[in-house]
Amino acid sequence: MDASDTFPQAPSLREGTTSQHDDHSTHVSAGRDAAVADHGGMAIVTHFTLAGGTLPTPPALRPIAPPHPFVDREAERCDLVQALATRPGDVHTLAGMGGVGKTALAARVVHDVTDAFPGGVLWLSLEMAPHPDTLWAQIVAAYGYVPGAHPAGDACAVLNQHRPLLVIDNAESAPATARALLQGRGAAAALLTTRDRAVAAGYGGPPCDVCPLPRADDMALFVARAGPGHDPALVDQLCELLGDLPLAVNLAAGYLIAYAEPLAGYLALLRGSRLGEVLHLDGRRDMSVPVTFDLTYRALDDDARLALAVLALDGGETTGLPAVAAGAGWTLLQVCEPTVRLNLREGEGRARHALNALVRSSLALREVARYTLHPLVRRYAAEQMADDQRDAVHARLLAHYLAYAQAHKQPPAADYDALEAERPNLLAAMDRAYQAEQWATVRRFMWALDEYLDVRGYWSERRTRLEQAIRAAEAEGHQRDAAAFGANWAGVLYRTGNWATARWEYQRVLTIFEELGKPLEIATVYHQLGLLAQSTGAHAEARQLYHHSLDIVEEQGDMASIAKTLNQLGSLAQDTGNYAEARRLYRRSLGIKEQLGDKVGIATTLHGLGLLAQTMGEYDKARRLLQHSLDSAEEREDKASIASSLHDLAGLTHRMGDFAKARCLYRRSLDIAEKLGNQRGIAIALHSLGIIALNVSDYAEARRLLRRSLNISEELGDRVGIVNSEAALRLAACSLMLLMAAGGFGGFRLGISFGLPVALLAGTAGCIIGLMSYWSVLAYVLTCALFCASMGYSIGSSLDGKIVCGIAGSVIGAVASRRITSWLFRLRTNMWIARIRYRLLARRSRRG
Repeated sequence: MDASDTFPQAPSLREGTTSQHDDHSTHVSAGRDAAVADHGGMAIVTHFTLAGGTLPTPPALRPIAPPHPFVDREAERCDLVQALATRPGDVHTLAGMGGVGKTALAARVVHDVTDAFPGGVLWLSLEMAPHPDTLWAQIVAAYGYVPGAHPAGDACAVLNQHRPLLVIDNAESAPATARALLQGRGAAAALLTTRDRAVAAGYGGPPCDVCPLPRADDMALFVARAGPGHDPALVDQLCELLGDLPLAVNLAAGYLIAYAEPLAGYLALLRGSRLGEVLHLDGRRDMSVPVTFDLTYRALDDDARLALAVLALDGGETTGLPAVAAGAGWTLLQVCEPTVRLNLREGEGRARHALNALVRSSLALREVARYTLHPLVRRYAAEQMADDQRDAVHARLLAHYLAYAQAHKQPPAADYDALEAERPNLLAAMDRAYQAEQWATVRRFMWALDEYLDVRGYWSERRTRLEQAIRAAEAEGHQRDAAAFGANWAGVLYRTGNWATARWEYQRVLTIFEELGKPLEIATVYHQLGLLAQSTGAHAEARQLYHHSLDIVEEQGDMASIAKTLNQLGSLAQDTGNYAEARRLYRRSLGIKEQLGDKVGIATTLHGLGLLAQTMGEYDKARRLLQHSLDSAEEREDKASIASSLHDLAGLTHRMGDFAKARCLYRRSLDIAEKLGNQRGIAIALHSLGIIALNVSDYAEARRLLRRSLNISEELGDRVGIVNSEAALRLAACSLMLLMAAGGFGGFRLGISFGLPVALLAGTAGCIIGLMSYWSVLAYVLTCALFCASMGYSIGSSLDGKIVCGIAGSVIGAVASRRITSWLFRLRTNMWIARIRYRLLARRSRRG
């Protein structure tokens, strides 16, 4: 029941002195020590004291001025001002973590809405947890009345009469008092600031969440506090370290001023010191980050504090509920070497309750089904733990993430999606195990995560973790694992363009496997060396290596490896023009994979058959097979396979004359290759885009793309890529010569009727236009128009006929220039490039 219904009248009220201000009255007490400062009709109660057990005369009342400078928050301000104007009877709540600027925003909003509340504004701070009766009496006295025996009823009557704006600041410090004020506010509007989102529950709509400032506003706040002249890059680093928390930014600026500390030195202190040493200027909550966090932390129960510790120590930005339960020790882990089984349901209810308490108190944020901490809260929580507690939480988190990785290490997409959701946490856990020299754990993490990191395209992260795993295996004396990780590391080097180091590493691990007598591992390394040789154009060496691998796996009866090597031999046969042999090998490989049910391998072989069908001119079949390969790669989210399928589909589209669609597909393939760091893929995509540019007569763009492709191929030592790019560049040079010849011929032919000197001058001008068409589309069109005009001019018999035919020819040449030449180029390009390519390749082979 509302207090206004309980106390409709207040007969004990005695009117005091009334002072008039503008067009409305604000009543204040007339006691002997009363001193009231009026500010636009606002009566602001800033603090409350009791002396001698009796209610004193209200202290000097003054408005809380909005902070200066106050940065932006325009959206929140406008929403609150509008809500107070349209729904004055509601409770409007500002919720957020300590130091985020709730009080400052409230003060600014109060300043904006002063004129809308003739009854004034009562600012009630609950920081010192006053008793409700004290506040009721202060409200009554603020309007010039003497409180009676029922202060709550008296206050309700006053609030109903004057209808002020009641601002309840720091409501989390005294939640019971805040609820009493909200229940007894009568017709007064209420604006509440709190860290505890549950305080205002049941009294209005959802709270307005006050978040850290945007980076630009945060930097502006720092400059306004600390003064200009600071390096913007260092200011940006500072704001990032402070998580854009306004209180922390103000304190950092104050520290620089108080101790004359340069910003670069303060950044170093901030990274290496405790919060209390660098974000603390006084023992008040508005002058210390640790103090303001203490107020919330002390109100938590033990479970919530432990959950906060788990969130603080987890290595990822967000943490899931199962990880919190496991890290707190509320989930039972059953260790059964060499794996760890875990029951995810145990303890999750307890963890959810603890996490809800953190979210309610604004210490943690919920992001869908995961939880995160502000960077300074994370540091603060970590500083509250003893070393033994920290070690115990780390150990439990490590066991949880290892069990999780091993449970999802299979290649189906659903398991890879599960690993994707926890990727930052899993990698951070592996890093922690490496730093702690837990070598066996590092090896188990690597075996669980290696294929996932490869397929999903995290090659940089994979390379780093493989280096860790190699060192871990060597430290344990585990030669087989060290060599296996070395072979995988060489594979990453090969894909990212470091071919020389990759070859050396393959040779090194091959020696180790031969000493250990591991035939299947030896076959795998031979296969990988064959891939490397095939990529560099050493086809004979590649065939020999593939056959070495095939002989071993056939002897061992490893059908999956047999199918894989047969597929690669088919690819090699296709590269060397032996299409019948390629088809036979592909079909043998496909048959084995179908027997094994290897969906990924089937898609790979169908991809090769699609390329073969494209070469043979069977475009419909090629499109169907290549699309199947792309669909399979996208289902697995295999980034490298997606890029390869997109490129080959683009090549098919290119052959069929749809240059715009082909360019789009090539660019998608290039984007993925660049993100992966796949240097050979980048070079191939650039080469293909260069050919597209040649097809549409954009010679300058073609030269730029082909030059980039050639440079990458030369860095890789890719002889095939070098030859392809050189052939295309020579074709571009031939095209330039043809354009110059066409322009010169056209100009000369048109000028010959006016004499030889004019013809020579016109021919020279035509040559220059033809040369410019290499860089300018307009010049290219003019060249075609000039050539066609000369042909039309030669057809006409009379002068008038020649002029008419010349004009008609120029129009036809200009309009149809790009289409006609593209069509002619498409008919001839593949043959020309092939002819030049094979001549160059033969020449390089003879030199080799």
